[in-house]
Amino acid sequence: MKMRILFVLIMGFGSYFTSYAQITIDNTQTPQQLVQNVLLGAGITASNIIFNGSAFNASIPQVNASSFDANGTTFPIGRGVLLTNGASNIAPGPNNLGGAGDPTGTVVITDADMAAITPNTLTNGAVLEFDFIATGDTLNFQYMFASEEYPNDYGASFYDVFGFFISGPGFAGPFSGGGVNIATLPGTTTPISILNLNPTTNTAYYINNEFGAAYGTSIQYDGTSIILTASAQLQCGQQYHIKLGISNVGDQAFDSGVFIQAESFASNLIQVETASALTGSFTDTLLAEGCTTATLNFIRPLGSDTIADTIPLLIGGTINLGLDLLNFSDTLFFPLGVDTVSVIIDPIADGISESTEYIEIGFYNITACGDSVYDSLLIYVVDEYPLSWSLLDTVSSSCASIEDSAFITNLSNSIPPYSFQWTFGATNSSVELPMNNLIDTTYHYVTITDGCGDTFDDTLVYITDQTLSIDSVTSMPTGFIQMPNCRPTGLIQAFVSGQTEMLGLANYNWTGPDTIPGPYNVNGTAMDSLPSGWYYFTVTDDVCTLNDSVYVDTLAPPMAGLTANVTSGCTPLSVTFSNTSLNTFTYFWDFGNTNTLSNSNESSQSQTYTNSTQVMLVAYDANLCSDTTFLNIDISVCGCMDPEALNYDPMAVQDDESCVFPLPEAVAPNVFTPNNDGDNDVFFIQTKFSVNIELTILNRWGNLMYEKTIDLVANPNTQDGWNGLSPGGNEADEGTYFYKYKATGIKGDVIEGHGFLQLVRD
Repeated sequence: MKMRILFVLIMGFGSYFTSYAQITIDNTQTPQQLVQNVLLGAGITASNIIFNGSAFNASIPQVNASSFDANGTTFPIGRGVLLTNGASNIAPGPNNLGGAGDPTGTVVITDADMAAITPNTLTNGAVLEFDFIATGDTLNFQYMFASEEYPNDYGASFYDVFGFFISGPGFAGPFSGGGVNIATLPGTTTPISILNLNPTTNTAYYINNEFGAAYGTSIQYDGTSIILTASAQLQCGQQYHIKLGISNVGDQAFDSGVFIQAESFASNLIQVETASALTGSFTDTLLAEGCTTATLNFIRPLGSDTIADTIPLLIGGTINLGLDLLNFSDTLFFPLGVDTVSVIIDPIADGISESTEYIEIGFYNITACGDSVYDSLLIYVVDEYPLSWSLLDTVSSSCASIEDSAFITNLSNSIPPYSFQWTFGATNSSVELPMNNLIDTTYHYVTITDGCGDTFDDTLVYITDQTLSIDSVTSMPTGFIQMPNCRPTGLIQAFVSGQTEMLGLANYNWTGPDTIPGPYNVNGTAMDSLPSGWYYFTVTDDVCTLNDSVYVDTLAPPMAGLTANVTSGCTPLSVTFSNTSLNTFTYFWDFGNTNTLSNSNESSQSQTYTNSTQVMLVAYDANLCSDTTFLNIDISVCGCMDPEALNYDPMAVQDDESCVFPLPEAVAPNVFTPNNDGDNDVFFIQTKFSVNIELTILNRWGNLMYEKTIDLVANPNTQDGWNGLSPGGNEADEGTYFYKYKATGIKGDVIEGHGFLQLVRD
């Protein structure tokens, strides 16, 4: 004969626990499910479950037939089934009403047995009944009666009633089928009721809970009985019928309830009870190595503690007792006077990646009817709980200035507390993402740690594709110049691209000094006739807003500026002129050698001279205000050797005041390959007309890689330079480096330059 096993699994880990100040009520289970899943204990098989007179009523949830959980409260029954005459939602505390009641959804009952225990009229209530067969010869279950009729409304015609009526072989009582009421005071046949148990009658069994005196904020009811045991003698293997009923009498106010302990509806067998200390989507029998433990409470029947007893446990499964569990024994010893023995299942974190393991714990019960019944349970063990969560794979944004968020939600299949570590430093489940560039893809990584210390990683891709762009904001200066017809005014203009204009045109807005003579806060990309000061520009399209600013300076007069690479020398002399004018836009050149030029850029100009002369540059601003500068060119007839000649020795003629020496020249490559193949293994600067060169090379982080001054007089054809090694002698990484140099000419002239080079080893 296979019995229905019951077990208590008390799971623990670290310091985590859940605490409730009130009992919780669950109305989602049907009366059939409440009997099979909550009420029944060891040695009982139930069938033909009926609620308020019909099997159909037992197949749908009822407002006055609920499960309850008192874990973390001071209420003495941890969990079980609650039957109420009104809706059970009034049961949770605190005790803050003098006569709570809610008949919503309940029905008036017409049960003959319930009517027989009161002279008054039944109103709303609950009657749960079913057939059962027990493997033993006794029936026991524990319960508490609670009521809002207490503490004063007893003895009146409205008192509530309840009863537990059992019928079947061996019973010949006054109720249906020869049934008897086993809801009685201990050791008597006195039914428990408001009349028989109250603050003045049988007070040893009454508990006052006014203002939470007994149970704090756990329940609403003003008074309760103590925990009572309903019991009955049975005949082995016979079928019995039990009826559990409670009803209001005379009215539908001042509700009452009966709390029946989970799995206490049991016969006389050793049982293992279950009451998990954790909540979650994982099952009560799933443990994680090194994190959670299980405590199994083996309980002997009432009256069996008069002897000491040893029960062998039959152990099976894939778990190795010596390697995977701590301090586990395969025998169970009940000392004299002890009815409960606990066994702890404590899986060891062995650091080995394994599939799910399990342990099967079995034992034999010898029933009071002489049957041998084998019971067993399975407990599964995993390396870690399979934490699951929700996090968007990709977050997309059309505006880089918007602070986008990421949220980790729906954490389940493991145990809290959870912690979070993002690669950008955040430690919350809800974070603001660091801003991207206008067009950018960034990968953000997060590590989630559960209550067991196990870690899980996830990745979020943050894509920004902003088309709106302020390409530039420009200005023209403003002011007044003391020259005829030279009165410029300020002008600003913004250049915008990529507008998204699905719902209307983009909006452009300027703000600036209060003295603007004209439009102000206009919707446009340009403004003119402006005084000096800062101007702020905002553009807003359908998805984004951008800002920029520009300063309109006071207009300065045009300033002509002119320099030359050389102003004296031997004929023919080639001279390069540089235009260093300020606040100007167009130019007129008179080079003094019959050549002239008008242009609108500041590019360099080159001319050849055979005679001394004067060069003139006239520079104009936007309003044609002008400034003029002059530069003298002196030409000599020299006897020096051509500096390009092969036998030219600059040191031999450097003291000849009649010689004109060219400026130093330098050319730098942009790639070199220091792979020791004899080709392009050294980065060096090619020079002409130089006596020495200073070379410095930095990496992308500004760290010094090479620095040296090379004597070009002593080594005129040298290829001395950087061989691709760091100052420590290690090979430098491939990539981009920055170089700068300073070459000194024969007469002390200095040229400087800089740029980027690429180091490639393949």
